[in-house]
Amino acid sequence: MTKGKISATIVRSGVDIKKTLQNYLKYIDYTEVDYSDDIACYPKSDILICSLELTHSATVSEAEERIKKYLLKYRSVVFCEPSSLSFDKLWDLGYKSTHEVFSENKMFGEITFDVICGIGLRNHVTSVSEYGCNPIYNVRSTQLIATDNNIGIDYHNISSRENLVFSFPVFDMEFFVLSQFNSPKVDFSSDLDLVQYRLLQPNASAGNMLLQDFRDAKEIGQIIYETTDYDIEELKKSIKKPIVLDNYPIKTNDMNEKLKEWNNLISFAYEKVSIVKLHNCIITGCGFLYSDNKPIARSDYLLPFLTSSIYQPIWRGLERLHPLRSLGGPTIIAFNHLYINYYHFLSECLQAAYLLYKKIRQINSGIINIVTCKLKGFSREYFDILFSDDPNVNIVELAESEYISADEVYYSPELLGFTTHQPCLLAERQSFKDFIMEKANIETSRVPSEMIYISRKDTKARKIQNENALIESLENLGVKTIELTGKSVKEQIQIFSDAALVIGGHGAGISNSLFMNKSSIMLELIQASYQNVAPMRLAQSSGAQYCSMLFFKNGEGDGWYVDIERVCSFVMQYKQNLVRLETY
Repeated sequence: MTKGKISATIVRSGVDIKKTLQNYLKYIDYTEVDYSDDIACYPKSDILICSLELTHSATVSEAEERIKKYLLKYRSVVFCEPSSLSFDKLWDLGYKSTHEVFSENKMFGEITFDVICGIGLRNHVTSVSEYGCNPIYNVRSTQLIATDNNIGIDYHNISSRENLVFSFPVFDMEFFVLSQFNSPKVDFSSDLDLVQYRLLQPNASAGNMLLQDFRDAKEIGQIIYETTDYDIEELKKSIKKPIVLDNYPIKTNDMNEKLKEWNNLISFAYEKVSIVKLHNCIITGCGFLYSDNKPIARSDYLLPFLTSSIYQPIWRGLERLHPLRSLGGPTIIAFNHLYINYYHFLSECLQAAYLLYKKIRQINSGIINIVTCKLKGFSREYFDILFSDDPNVNIVELAESEYISADEVYYSPELLGFTTHQPCLLAERQSFKDFIMEKANIETSRVPSEMIYISRKDTKARKIQNENALIESLENLGVKTIELTGKSVKEQIQIFSDAALVIGGHGAGISNSLFMNKSSIMLELIQASYQNVAPMRLAQSSGAQYCSMLFFKNGEGDGWYVDIERVCSFVMQYKQNLVRLETY
């Protein structure tokens, strides 16, 4: 069988399957075999195609046992049988199929679409399709005989029949396609007429992909890398203490509580990162993982906090098998379900892709598969920057409803899973920054000089209600306003690399603080009712000095107001070299 192509086993019979499915068979690999009661004699393949076996069974129960036996070995099973689709309507007109007069067709009229669907439900089948073959349009067809005829075709009687055209579908033969979890798409529409299709149960349900008995990745996998204590100690030497600018003229109890909360949140937190090698995995379209049919704990990341049931996004990601179906060789997981957010993509998904790629490339010069989301915009730009010059990288993009199997999977639970309630400092992040800067050809030799404000006008979430006035005041002080929307990834990196002072409200845009110079300063404007340290950890990882101001006046919806006077006061002191950050 050709690698990657769908494969089928065709059981020879009185039906010429190769002729009937000639268009479909052009695009798959197939092998023909003679019928045998011993299914072990049949070769392994994705699909089994057989004929007349159900109709020739003695009972429906015997037919079901045959179906069950085949489903244990093949993901999709196809039965070609004499059609009884319009059995009742034909009898009302005084006619029947010639197949009825053959004694071997014991189950003719009993093997129906509904019967097949009932059998499918009892045997973990996802869907059943029914296709019609050799359509009959008129009662003068040789495939029909009078209901009182028990001999066979009566050629003398055909021309004397009423010239009646059918207004309902009548077929000589029909194909039933039973598809299980992990079965390739079987579409006979280029050769046959699709009569009906029924989804019996969710694909994940058919595959028994329940969210029970979660296993920790490190418990069932092999740890091949972990941050050392030495790495953490070296990281601590390069990280500057974050500064909270809390010089408020008056502080209420509520303000003190929020400031206390923020100071606790920004206290130093370091996390070790690991790489775990897993086997026999299914990677879903939301980044959730199964290994040996066990759900991997915390690969649901923040789903429990964002949805009423994690079944919804996870089973949605198990609807369709990716066209590649299965990946051989080392396979990297490089996304989680929050990949559309710039911060989560950069600090988690891309960081994981880089770390796993570098570690595997040290020991393997062959093909490396990187499984990720559908790339577009900034995500595609970043992947092009990091991996376009390596011909042995195979990027596999999953849609939200797709999944793929892989035998040798590398996964970082700390980067892509939910292991801490707030982001931590990682020793691996500094080399990640350097790698991106090098690959993107970012000029780093010049001394940062720009003062910039990252506008939030291009976002709908947590808008600064008095931003226009803030921008006007800052521009009067020589601070340049930057809107990142429409700028390429390389342009954004260069902007932050050139900035001596970056001011911005909390949001994904200031995630680019990772690319700041060690001598620069980041001032994050914080909505006190929405506290998150994610951008701070990236700014710290760059080596820059991180500062924050909290603001307590909320506006419409999730909007808020900035104390413009306090922000401008900081800028003026900065310009006069009066800011003593270590004692501010």
